[in-house]
Amino acid sequence: MDGASVNDTLMEELEKLLAQRDIPFNRKDHRVLCFPHIINLCSQCVIKTFTKSKRRKNRNAAYDTEDEEDEDWEDEDAEVDADAFPYSSFRDSPTAPSEAELLLRQRRRDPIRVVRKKVRFVRSSGQRRDHLQRIIRDGNEEERFQPPVPQLQPLLDVRTRWDATHRMLNRHRQLQPVSK
Repeated sequence: MDGASVNDTLMEELEKLLAQRDIPFNRKDHRVLCFPHIINLCSQCVIKTFTKSKRRKNRNAAYDTEDEEDEDWEDEDAEVDADAFPYSSFRDSPTAPSEAELLLRQRRRDPIRVVRKKVRFVRSSGQRRDHLQRIIRDGNEEERFQPPVPQLQPLLDVRTRWDATHRMLNRHRQLQPVSK
């Protein structure tokens, strides 16, 4: 399926919705051919403000990308403390910082880059992926995870899909109980 057919469907639906509100709109006269591309560019600008990860110049992937496009991000810095997310400790403190301070602290820890590194670590090895699935299966059977964790693999975002970072972070959230 290409973007053009999706755009056609979107414009048809938009024309119907606007017609229901008596707003004149002709889908052929107002069609924006690159709408998904514009959404992707806008999304990438927003994401860029939250991470130090940069697009790799050389895309020679050294791992299996099974069902996903090649990973195309690199880290600007060498190390990030992947376990440095003390959300509850801030809120429990009598001198808890404001929401704005919490957001600033979280942005400094670069959660998008941390998740990318974790996903790359698991996906770079078939044995690690299998081990993750065993942990999930055994944990669900022994009822260690409530609610049960779905048998999923971590997803890595790709620059060409505007919702890929959201999907990656959402999948990470779904698998979060496994890493505790």
